[in-house]
Amino acid sequence: MPLAAAANALALPLTALLLRLAVLLNLLLWAAATGDLLPQQPEACANFTGGAGFQSGFFTFTTPNYPARYPARSDCIKLIR
Repeated sequence: MPLAAAANALALPLTALLLRLAVLLNLLLWAAATGDLLPQQPEACANFTGGAGFQSGFFTFTTPNYPARYPARSDCIKLIR
């Protein structure tokens, strides 16, 4: 029994340490992965007008601002209904 109690006493701090290391590593990797992204540019996306699309009996799909080009390195999200 004393050996099992000692193992349990070590397991909890070790688990907490590993959890903290995992969180720290995740934060470091996330920061490195997002370091090359530009900040959001809502004004660039708001200017999209017109477009071309496809229509069927079930849905309409349009591409905003087509055939004009999107601003460089912009991620624009539009809701498709």
